[in-house]
Amino acid sequence: MSNIRGYYLALFESNSEFPFSIHGLWPQYDGHHWPQFCTHQKFDFNRLTPSLLSRLHELWPSSRGKDRNFWKVEWERYGTCTEMSEKEYFSKAVWCFDEIKTKKVEWILKHEINGLHIIPISLDWQIGQDDWLKNI
Repeated sequence: MSNIRGYYLALFESNSEFPFSIHGLWPQYDGHHWPQFCTHQKFDFNRLTPSLLSRLHELWPSSRGKDRNFWKVEWERYGTCTEMSEKEYFSKAVWCFDEIKTKKVEWILKHEINGLHIIPISLDWQIGQDDWLKNI
């Protein structure tokens, strides 16, 4: 896990007031390699606070099925690789999304890859900073 060099916040277009929602927060070794399923820690829905759950339902809805099933997959696949707790991982994704919302929609649209909008985030949580990719 110490080889993580940054993150991608993946967004997809939605029909909400702001035309994007969260698809995932993914740790990255570089622009083409990432860790998955780093621990066997199972997702525990009860570790998330009511206020965080409210934001997740709003900003990180599932396009198929129950929201909590989607969050379970994202936590177990990617969140377990971040050295964060579930609450920290999901809170950080919401924080990044709120920061990205301050940018113009046109800026987000420039980061489209295969139908997702992939926003690079440095280890010190600078949004849109892909300098960490250039050093690899």
